[in-house]
Amino acid sequence: MEKPNEKYLQFPLFLLREMITNKEETINNIIRYGIYRYSTKFSYSIEDATKQMIYYYYRKQSELTPYLLTTAKKYIKKKLLVLDEDYNGFSGDAFNPEYEYEQLEKIFETDIEFQNNVIEFYQIHLAYTSLGVSGNKENCLKVGKEIEKQVKQNEPMPMISKSLLFEFRDKDKTEFELIQLIAFIAVKSILGTKSSVKTNKKHIVSRMFGYASIKHLPETLKPNIKALFQKYSLRYHIDKLLQTLELNWKVLTYSNNIRGMYVAMENKINIENLALIAETKKQTNRIEALKQSKKDAKEKALQQLKKRQQLK
Repeated sequence: MEKPNEKYLQFPLFLLREMITNKEETINNIIRYGIYRYSTKFSYSIEDATKQMIYYYYRKQSELTPYLLTTAKKYIKKKLLVLDEDYNGFSGDAFNPEYEYEQLEKIFETDIEFQNNVIEFYQIHLAYTSLGVSGNKENCLKVGKEIEKQVKQNEPMPMISKSLLFEFRDKDKTEFELIQLIAFIAVKSILGTKSSVKTNKKHIVSRMFGYASIKHLPETLKPNIKALFQKYSLRYHIDKLLQTLELNWKVLTYSNNIRGMYVAMENKINIENLALIAETKKQTNRIEALKQSKKDAKEKALQQLKKRQQLK
């Protein structure tokens, strides 16, 4: 379902908990957080960030955050920031607001919060441009930060393609199609950066509904979520779901007389190599088990000999 050369957004697994009950808002939050997180990876210079903010002030004021707009106007009122009302920072066709930048550079020496907000806005601007998306940057920053505060240490952070998120948000999808999406995300969250991994069906189902593992499940779930969780905990339904992922989502699974199963993605490994990994590991485990049984037998034999010697 995901295409080559895609842009991916990363988000905390717990956001999936509301996917079934509120698809659109959940996906919007995944997108907002994903863009926010993506924005923090961009490098920047204070000069570029400042000049970008000045450009928005001159040409796109409605897209500035209320904080930046209010703060800029405050310094304009104090005459610490004097604007070029004739040229709006342009020299011919080039935007080069050196005069405005020099004034803001001095302001930043005493107003670090203003500077940090300018940098933050610049990074979100770069993220929007890189991803080819549009929208409310202020809301994206606000929601992204709020979600970031809820992310606990070791929270699984799956990645999903931007196009897949927008497709599922904007088009009508059946319940089973939505189940396929969260199952796909669950498998990818378990894989992380690995090409293959051993897991089990209970683990996959837990991840589908936004929980790191079966032990992280709450005592009670919402009735409709509980019903779906119980349904896909049954062998018939989870097997059918996993088969659908293999046929349509390029997921690979392998299980042959082993506890659990191995999963992988087609773009990382083929089924022959996945089977080889699984069978090699199974053989290794059998050898280790054989060695351990011999070691245990030796210990028991020595204990019996010791008892016999003590009886003499």
